[in-house]
Amino acid sequence: MRTNIVIDDQLMAEALKASGYETKQSLLALEQYEMFGNDMAAKCADNYRALRKRGITIRKTADVIIATFCIEKELPLLFLDRAFIPFVDSLGLEPALREA
Repeated sequence: MRTNIVIDDQLMAEALKASGYETKQSLLALEQYEMFGNDMAAKCADNYRALRKRGITIRKTADVIIATFCIEKELPLLFLDRAFIPFVDSLGLEPALREA
């Protein structure tokens, strides 16, 4: 099964700052999404509050934004950070890799 890799605009900017020419060309070939806007802000707040009601606090706003974006766009997220697990367990975030 082939899966597309996409990157958000903020991460693209961070990656391009520290990249050489070849890496830059590879990054620019990825499908890029604009991640944030008014609708996303409201959805992020809703997801944050939904997790808080379950007694879960997500410490980094960026994690809420990334998870909410992936949930809304139905994109799997490749992650190692445990902060995304509540989004998987409670809000339907699809992990790109499942634990065996």
